[in-house]
Amino acid sequence: MALVHQFIDYLKQLEEQGESHVFLDEGARQVLREIQRRPAAAPRAQHGQAPASQSEQDGEVSVSALKAAMEEVAATSVPSAATPAPAPAISVPKDIALGEGGAREKLNELSKIARSWPSSGGLTSLRDKMVFASGDPEADLAFVGDAPGYHEERKKKPFVGPAGQKLQQILKAMGLSTEKVYLTNLVKFRPALAKQMTNDRKPTKDEMRAFLPILKAELEVVQPKVVIALGSVVASSLFEESDDPIEKMLGQMLSWNGLPVKVTFHPRFLLHEDSALGERRKLWKDMLDVMEHTNLPISEKQRGFFQKKA
Repeated sequence: MALVHQFIDYLKQLEEQGESHVFLDEGARQVLREIQRRPAAAPRAQHGQAPASQSEQDGEVSVSALKAAMEEVAATSVPSAATPAPAPAISVPKDIALGEGGAREKLNELSKIARSWPSSGGLTSLRDKMVFASGDPEADLAFVGDAPGYHEERKKKPFVGPAGQKLQQILKAMGLSTEKVYLTNLVKFRPALAKQMTNDRKPTKDEMRAFLPILKAELEVVQPKVVIALGSVVASSLFEESDDPIEKMLGQMLSWNGLPVKVTFHPRFLLHEDSALGERRKLWKDMLDVMEHTNLPISEKQRGFFQKKA
């Protein structure tokens, strides 16, 4: 029943925001039909208020009718040892409207939206402490990782663990710091594991898809000159519809949602003892390309990093 109550709370939020309808896919509507067939929900169905039957062709469902049906289920259901039916999955809107104000104010508003984002609410595979972003909200460079880990969850800041320290070294070599760039992750919550301590895992495709609209809105606010996609996990999510293999994307300056994107290695890759010098050279070349693209000064010393000695 916890999922049902969470779903009711989300529908109440939609009503407060003035939303009258939501879109349910066929799988979600089937779940609602199953709920309505139960004895507990029969009175609601008999009164013709079954939300799954409304606008079947396009999946549009009245928020108020759906909330009423779910409240009926919550009020009349008897606790059982059986596994509860999952809350219906909602196809969330692809665009997020933010209020007036500067970049920092808009990002603060977006972080509140992300905290109760409906797509992520149904993902029980994520932990509950949000790690949003840090750095300059008007930076020329935005670095995007896949998801926060143990260290990031503890400090509620992205890139503060060993991989983050490696990124700080890269930024220092570029003449930058974490305060002068924008740092964020695609997924805003740490992916969960059974009996989890310090161990982490990469986010799944479903987890990343759930947060793509948040990242899109986030980068539309920051408007960086270049987005640096750190690692194949992020690249595969941003360019999911591309036929190009991830290996071909590495080192390329691509475009996503109208923004230039440089795909490169995640700093955690450089923590491995077997990470080859060749990969380090490739990553630094990517950073030199980014610096040139944004007209950052490049010294001869910087150009000489990782060059082969004669």
